[in-house]
Order: sequence, then C-alpha cells, then structure tokens
Amino acid sequence: MKKHIVCIASFFKGNDFFEECREAGWRITLVTRKSLLDEPWAWTSLSEVKTVQNDAVTEDYIRVAANIAGRLRKDYAGITLCLANEEQPDTFGNTDAEIVYRISKPKHVGLIFHSQKHKRIEELLGIYTEKISRDLLAVAPTKERYDD
Repeated sequence: MKKHIVCIASFFKGNDFFEECREAGWRITLVTRKSLLDEPWAWTSLSEVKTVQNDAVTEDYIRVAANIAGRLRKDYAGITLCLANEEQPDTFGNTDAEIVYRISKPKHVGLIFHSQKHKRIEELLGIYTEKISRDLLAVAPTKERYDD
C-alpha cells in the first residue's frame, strides 16, 4: 500500500513539507479552509484536497479526516515535530522499526511513526516527545506572518 499522510492546515503553511513528503513517495491529502484555496499551495505535491467551512472548528477537521481514514486501512500513525536547537539534528540513532519517515528540514526535528497497534504509537509518541523535548527542542517567538 502506498504511504498516505493527511495534513490539516487552518492557515497557509507547509509547502516545503508537502514537497519533501511527495519526493519520499507519500500520497498527501490536504484538509483546509475554503478561503485558503486561492493560496499558492504546492499543488503538484498534493494528491487530494478536502475543505471545511471558513468558520470550522476542530470537530469539523476531525470529521473530514475520519472520512478520509474510513477509506483507508485501519493502521495508526503519529508525528512528533518541533523546532530544533541544531541546524541538522541527527535522528538516525533512533532505530525503532515503526519510524517510517524522518523530517529533514533545517532547524527542525521530526519523526513519523506507523504501526498496526494504537498502543505502540502512543508509546512511541510519549518516548520521543520526551526525548526530543529534552535533547533537541528550540523555542522561538511567534511570527506575525508565516513568511516573516
């Protein structure tokens, strides 16, 4: 089965991530607000786009994502992602078999996990969230705009 990731964006962001995922062979579904369809998304990297109303709340996004997931296998995935305190953090010492993708963006650290067991994903998210927070997390002030 082809790898598939569902990205939820309530504002315009993520083109570099979409392109990187596509290059790695992932199928990408973007879930975003209708008003954001005119933004310059990395359209050639996206496999599918689903929209919610402009005043959508969290539950609306969850409903759309659940409908997408209903068409797919019933596996589980998780992502841990943050700004890093190093230019190119090394995550290759982390060798769990469930790590299916390593984010390779400067000043970022992230791992995507896949398993057929929900409990294993929860366990990995707990382990790696703590590990990354302790060893690699960087905190930066919020930007006024995404392109600042």
